[in-house]
This record gives sequence, structure tokens and C-alpha cells, in this order.
Amino acid sequence: MYTIARKDRAGAFIKDMICAHVYASSQQHQHQQHQHWVYAGACNIKPQRRPVRLYQLSALKLLTFIGLEHELPFYGPSVVCPPDVVLLNGTITSSNTTTSILVSHQETYDGFDHACSRGLEQWRHQMAPALALSPAAQPTNRQQQTGGAVLHIRRGDVTPCSSMPWVSNRYLSNRYYQRLMKEYIPPNMPVTIYSERSSFEPWGENTNGTFFFDNDDDNGTSHRTTTSTTTTLRLDTPLHQVWQHIMTADVYILSRDSAFSYVPALLNVKSNATILFTPSTYFQPLPTWTVVSNATVEFARRELERLQHQYCPSKKQ
Repeated sequence: MYTIARKDRAGAFIKDMICAHVYASSQQHQHQQHQHWVYAGACNIKPQRRPVRLYQLSALKLLTFIGLEHELPFYGPSVVCPPDVVLLNGTITSSNTTTSILVSHQETYDGFDHACSRGLEQWRHQMAPALALSPAAQPTNRQQQTGGAVLHIRRGDVTPCSSMPWVSNRYLSNRYYQRLMKEYIPPNMPVTIYSERSSFEPWGENTNGTFFFDNDDDNGTSHRTTTSTTTTLRLDTPLHQVWQHIMTADVYILSRDSAFSYVPALLNVKSNATILFTPSTYFQPLPTWTVVSNATVEFARRELERLQHQYCPSKKQ
């Protein structure tokens, strides 16, 4: 079974492949006589050009870095699907044919997500040996960050003022992350925050390396909240370095509805890691993860409304 390679950024690209692999494995167990339920990887209908080509090259590098290039095969943006595969239309069902099938994007979204949410934990255990031997889990120089607490804060294209609710609702404020840091990160644990320089709420860093959040209070008055001196802010960091640190973190706080944030959490190699998950529209937590409380989710909602009221004229109506 093949899937059409997603024309999206690396996190979403690899997340689709993982769910396809989970689905194929579940079907293989149910229909062992049908060899086509082995996941053969992602492929393109035709060679891709920029920017899709760059997205897919980035995903290909990450697949090798995390050690899953054999379990999740992708041969590059210029390689097209084998000519003998059959495009599957309609709902995914088991079949008596031994012909390889090609599953479209929409089938991936509609057909795989349910199986993926049920099978991810078992899949994670199956991939553990490959992950443990991956370059991501075995840093080779002192510049590679490992351990401690890691936050991934999605910014850039996600703002509370977006006219599209499925974009604005992904935004989690500085205050929200500060709350999680206070509640879940031990006082003496070093913290690394990964994000993008382009951010609706600004970043700040003192000359001595002390990181702080620039916040506005409920009255619009600006003030700075200083974090622990062991907190480091890293902006626009190469993707593989971010994933490498997330995969080896002792505590990890995800962004909401971000495949880039979600996938390396699935791949974390620490058996006792604390993974903090904010309830999401698109993703499900593993059973071993910690889901933030309803009160904390409500705090995130109020924070979003506060920012929208103060800074987004279109949201005041």
C-alpha cells in the first residue's frame, strides 16, 4: 500500500506517513493473506517543484535523522509512484486483490485517523529499537541539546487575529506557556524554548542570556516577566536540531494542533518523559502523556479572547 505524498511541511508529511503505517499494520494483522497491507511508503503522482519540493526534501532528511527511513519509505520529490498501482477511490476497505493500492490524501485524512489514534501506542513500541539507534537519539557533539525541559511554541503563521478560526484557535499565549512552566517543570531543570522570530507576542532576551516574556496586562500595560536563568530561547533553529532535542527531552510541552510539534513527541526515546498535551482538534495524546486540566484549557481560551479584544478589531464584533 502506498500513499500520495503530502504537499505540506515536514511535520504534517511525516505524520501522514506514520498514520498510514499504523493503518497498514492493523490491516495486516486482520488480513494476513493480503500482502498489499504492508506500507510501501509515500510517492508523488508527478515530480514536484518548489515549494513542495523543498518541503519534501526536508521531510526526507528528517526521516533519515529519526531513523525511520526504512519503515516510512520516501524516495524523493522527483520519484513518482510505481506504474502498476491502483488509485483507491471511496472508503478504505479490505480487498481480496493482491494489487498494490495508492491511497489519496482525503482517504488518508478520513480513513487513517481513527486507526491511527487507536494504534499509535503499539506502533511507538514497535519503532523503539530503530528510534534508539537513530542519529537523533545519539548526539555526536556538544552543540546538540539533550535532556531537560523543552517547549515548542508555534508562532509565525498562527496569530489570534486570523480571520480563520481553525488558525486563530491554535494560538496559545505567552502567559499560557508561563503557567505550564510553573506547574510542570521542576525549578532547577534547564529549559529550552523553540519558536520562530516572527511572533504576534514579542520575545525578549537580556544581554546576560536571561530570557523573559514581553506581556501586556489586562489594561494593555506592557511589562516583562523574567523566567529562570536556565531558560534559553532558540529562534528559527534548524528542524533536525529541534526534533533531536524534543526526542530526548525529560519534559516536553507541545504546541496545539501542530504536526511539527506532535510528531517528535511520539518519537521521544525517554521511557519516563513527561509530555504535556493541550487538547487538540486534530491530534490525540498517547495514554502515557499528561493532558492539561480543564481549568488550564479554560485559561488558554480566556487568554485568546483577551488578546483578540485588545489587538484584533475584527474579533471585537
